Parts: sequence; C-alpha cells; structure tokens
Amino acid sequence: PLTVPEEAERYLARGKSAFEDAKEPAEFKDAVLQFLRARDAAPWYGPIYYSLGVAQSTAGSYRAARENLSLYLV
Repeated sequence: PLTVPEEAERYLARGKSAFEDAKEPAEFKDAVLQFLRARDAAPWYGPIYYSLGVAQSTAGSYRAARENLSLYLV
C-alpha cells in the first residue's frame, strides 16, 4: 500500500479542524483549501476526497462536492 505523506496528514488535520470551527458557509472555504492541499499531496488517499466533498457541499460548491464524493466512492 502507498504511504500517506506527513504533509498530507497535516493538511487533512488542519482541514478537519477548520471544518469543525466553521459556522457559516463562507467559513468552510478554509477547510476546503486545506483539503485541496492534502489532495495535492496524496491524490490516491480516498478519505481526503470524502472530507473535501463534505466541506465543499457545506460551502455551497455542490458540483465540486459531487465530483469529489464520486471519486471517494471509486
């Protein structure tokens, strides 16, 4: 199995923290940014796509959310 780089784990943790702290749709964009960075660091790691899709959906980016959640299911 492929190893998840420490950098990706860091961005994923930051994204989860930003997601938990967000209250309004605009505030979820920071979580989306962190998850995008995690995805760039480890594009093969499925849980990133799930977290990214949920954050994008909450931020109102439904098309992008659908794409990333579909990739998570693959």
